[in-house]
Amino acid sequence: MAVGVLIKDKRILKKKLRIEDFILDGMSYGIIDSNFRLDEGKLGTNIVVFDKKDIIRGFEISLSDNGVNLYMSLPTSDAEIKRFYDYIKKICEMLHTKTFIREEEEMNLVDIDGCIDIDIKTSIDALESMEKNIKNNEYKSMYIFGVYNPISLGKKEIEFINRDPKKLGELLHKLQSIDAYYAVPQVFVREENDYLGVYTLLPNVQTIYPFEPTVFMNEDIKVNKWEIIIVAGDNVSGTMDYSKFIENVDKSNIYDADHFLIEVDDKLLDKLTKFIKER
Repeated sequence: MAVGVLIKDKRILKKKLRIEDFILDGMSYGIIDSNFRLDEGKLGTNIVVFDKKDIIRGFEISLSDNGVNLYMSLPTSDAEIKRFYDYIKKICEMLHTKTFIREEEEMNLVDIDGCIDIDIKTSIDALESMEKNIKNNEYKSMYIFGVYNPISLGKKEIEFINRDPKKLGELLHKLQSIDAYYAVPQVFVREENDYLGVYTLLPNVQTIYPFEPTVFMNEDIKVNKWEIIIVAGDNVSGTMDYSKFIENVDKSNIYDADHFLIEVDDKLLDKLTKFIKER
């Protein structure tokens, strides 16, 4: 669910548009990698812009022959919705226009308050739907794409949000403000229809790992074996089954419904390395 906006370039003397010209003061940016994580500070055909003081979902900007395209995913917080339309106002000023196309309908700047109300209502409806699906056990958890990484919402998170976009924003900002690496697997083809999934464990780096390994958003790949590579210094100490890794680490520092946070110190690294040698 999303809102798409096109702002046409109405300047008489037109200079070629550059995407970096639409990173406004106070905003951070980056591009999304193939694992739906932010590569901050990089420019691309599509960029995500966001406020580091309020890290929610951000919104996407791209250029076309007609002008500037903006795209905001819903549900999101009230504050981000208002920020999105403030951005539209400023870009309209830059491109000398007082109109924009929202979901193929031409709107005037005076219509913005109504657009904000619609998007907040849509966000509330989406959160209500998510809550129903999770509480009825239709889904164990549901994902939202944040600025920095995907975030899994389960019963605990949904109860905290309580169908309130402001609470959604509070949760997403809290989680994405944690200085941690969001681990994703590399997948290798061993032979036809035989896949190996591998995570990497780095010492002294706070990392977000899944309770159950998965190839996110790719149901076509069925991984037959999951492992984790243990790295110590510049060397690889060895590999172990991901299930054994899960059994041997403290998973009490919960990140979201499907992930936990851990920083591997020397004591745990020795334990894991010893386990590998004794196999």
